[in-house]
Amino acid sequence: SNCIFAHGGHIFSFVHGTVVQIYSSSQFKELASIKTQEMGKIKQLVFSRDDHYLMSCSMAGIIKIWNVKSLDTVTEIIVKGLSFIGIDLHPKQEWLFAVSTEKSIRQFQLQVSHDFKSIIKSNENEETKLLKMIKLKEDENLTCLKINNCGKILCVGTNKGNIRVFNIESGDYKEFKAHSSSINKLSITFNDDYLISCSDDGTIIYWQINYIFRDFFYQLVQSNDEC
Repeated sequence: SNCIFAHGGHIFSFVHGTVVQIYSSSQFKELASIKTQEMGKIKQLVFSRDDHYLMSCSMAGIIKIWNVKSLDTVTEIIVKGLSFIGIDLHPKQEWLFAVSTEKSIRQFQLQVSHDFKSIIKSNENEETKLLKMIKLKEDENLTCLKINNCGKILCVGTNKGNIRVFNIESGDYKEFKAHSSSINKLSITFNDDYLISCSDDGTIIYWQINYIFRDFFYQLVQSNDEC
């Protein structure tokens, strides 16, 4: 139920029972496997933008980040009594965003190197810091999320077919009616021009970010802070 390609396209990963497997795209050969019995049902796999890390979240309230080469666990986040259903890593790798069944968005602070190029393994007794939590409408469930490649906007899909687009810095957002049923996947093109949403209603929508969101995010997306 979970399969994803690395951004470079050279490898892909999928969940097989309680094992996460990594395969070569060109040779179709298994490169590695990770046992994840303690995580329960994994809801999403995500590669970091530099493909150095593979991340997962589960219905048991566990988030894990692995180093793709060494397979070492770099970060583990456990929130008892919670079920995570979607995650994404900020381009600078210092923030991890997650959505859960309690209808909230959580922003975690990760330990990173000074150049933001690597995630530093936290101590076993050190908990990952929760920076912020945003709760949405009580009658609306969150289903997925995606951060754009500049790290300025966070897009969240809901079971009502709506998309909420957040300004990560200010927390302001604007809501758009997108589909007639639950949104199950969001993706953003590498140049940040388009947001793509797909839904259980059988439709896929391409959103031109600078046009559709211009009233709210034009200055943000076109700011002097280059990507």
